[in-house]
Amino acid sequence: MNCNKIDWKTRMRQLKYCILIILTSIYLSACNPRVQHADEFYNNDGDFPYLRFPLIKPYYVDRADSNSPWRLNLDGLLWAPPPNQDYYYYVEDLEKLSVKDGIIMAYSPYVDEQANQSIQDNYYHWFILIPNKKVAVGFTKEEEFLGYVQKLGIQQPNWQAPDNVFNQFLKTGCLDWIPDCK
Repeated sequence: MNCNKIDWKTRMRQLKYCILIILTSIYLSACNPRVQHADEFYNNDGDFPYLRFPLIKPYYVDRADSNSPWRLNLDGLLWAPPPNQDYYYYVEDLEKLSVKDGIIMAYSPYVDEQANQSIQDNYYHWFILIPNKKVAVGFTKEEEFLGYVQKLGIQQPNWQAPDNVFNQFLKTGCLDWIPDCK
């Protein structure tokens, strides 16, 4: 009889051990091995409920939660000369973006409804940021934007939706423009 009790206890331990191994394997397979970057700036995906993904340092895109619009932080001020005479701290309600050859391009349909009519009529919707040259410019018309981009050697931006970019970053930790993701 002792033999049967020991055999039963041994089988139960083995069963517990197998279940533990299976659960551990499931847990570890669910983990996404995200790339960790030497520069912490490129690891930041936001602190709950904030969502964030990096562009080219020091620029990033964020939003307060999954129901808020995306915005591109302009890392300072973008001055819009007359007749606009306004400061842009963010590209609000970011709809699409493109990053190529160290150049960030962005589009937003946003207009500050509380600004006077002159500012609303001349609101920037198209943006170009060149971090290594500390250039930030905005355009009211797509034709002006495309002309400037083409002078930089880019024929047409490869537009992406911020949601898609964020999901790729969250899943992999990498985006084409992050230095150690090549």
